[in-house]
Amino acid sequence: MMTVAVIAITLSLPSGLLVSINNLHSLSGQIDLNNNISLFLKNNVTLGEADALAESLQADSKIHHALLINKQQALDEFRQYSGFGSAISSLGKNPLPHVIQITPSETFNNPMALESLVNELKQRQNIQLVQMDMGWLERLNGILSIAQRGVSLITILLGFAVLLIVSNTIRLELQNRRDEIDITRLVGATRSFIMRPFIYSGFWYGLLGGIFACLLVNLSVLLIDGPTSSLASLYNSSFSLQLMPLSHALLWILFSILLGIVGSWVVVSRYLSELES
Repeated sequence: MMTVAVIAITLSLPSGLLVSINNLHSLSGQIDLNNNISLFLKNNVTLGEADALAESLQADSKIHHALLINKQQALDEFRQYSGFGSAISSLGKNPLPHVIQITPSETFNNPMALESLVNELKQRQNIQLVQMDMGWLERLNGILSIAQRGVSLITILLGFAVLLIVSNTIRLELQNRRDEIDITRLVGATRSFIMRPFIYSGFWYGLLGGIFACLLVNLSVLLIDGPTSSLASLYNSSFSLQLMPLSHALLWILFSILLGIVGSWVVVSRYLSELES
C-alpha cells in the first residue's frame, strides 16, 4: 500500500496540472474569442448620428456586423454589473458615450488586416477611441501552450520515477523470494512461469496507483470548487471547475498500468539473465 500511495501521489501531480490547464482553457473559451472592436464615439454625437454611423459601418464589406449600444443602454448595463449603482444614480448626467461594437469579416482575421482596419476606423469622423482588447487573451493562450509543454516534460520525468519505484519494489520481492526462484528453476520452471507473478504485481501496482491518482485529483478539484464558484459569482460568472473526464482518467490508468508492467518486466528479465549467466 505504501508503494501504491507513492505511485498515486507521483502521478497525481502531472494529472492535476493537466486538469488545471483544461479548466483554464474552459475559462478562456467562455470569453468571446471573436476579434470584436469597440468604437467609442465622441460625447457630442447624437443618437441619430450614431445610428447613421452604425448603418454605414454595417454596409462596409470589411465589417461583418455592427451593433450600436446607446449611452443609456451602456449606463444601465454598467449600473447592473459594476456594483456602483447608487453612485451612478447620484450623477447629474450620463457620462458614457455611444458605443458601436463591430465584428470584422472573416477575411480580416489576421493581425495585419485587423491593424489596418483599426487604423482606418480611427480616421472616421465622430469616433473618439478604437479599442480591441484581444492581446491579453492571446498571451493567456500562449502561456497555456507553454504550460502544456511543461506538463508533458513533467509527465515524462515522473513517469520515469514511477518506473524506478516499481522496479525497486519488484527487486526487493525478487530478493525476498530468491530461494523460491532457485527451487522452481531446478525443477524445470520456464522463464515466463517465473516472471508471470512479478508482472502481475507490476500490473496491480500500476492499476491501483493510477486509480488513486485520479481519485486524488478529483478530490482536490472538489475541495477548491466551492471557493472558485464563489469567486466567479462575484464576477457574475457561472464558471465552475471540471473534474477529470472519464476518458482522460482511463488513459491515465492505462499509462500507469503500462509503467508498472514495463518496470517489473525490465527488472525480472535482468535478474533472470544474471542468474542464467
